[in-house]
Amino acid sequence: MHLYGKHRFETNDLGFIREADQLLNLVWAGYNQWEPKGIYRRYNINGDVYTVHNFGGENLGMGLEYNGNMGFKNYWNAYLGGGFPVCRT
Repeated sequence: MHLYGKHRFETNDLGFIREADQLLNLVWAGYNQWEPKGIYRRYNINGDVYTVHNFGGENLGMGLEYNGNMGFKNYWNAYLGGGFPVCRT
């Protein structure tokens, strides 16, 4: 058997994929306000709920995420966001 023969493209040579067996489901909602009022020029609020499963149907985790952004009249911006897992197996 010849060890240095034909080299073929092998996808495993590109690297290791940690999340190859995952499906992400999410529901996202957001609100945008573009009319200036008070101290802000605009703001938006977003949130989502997600679940992660593998192809076998096993629940790998679920959680909540949120964020908000406000643009002030002096053109400065403020951002707040975060999230936390509800359950992880």
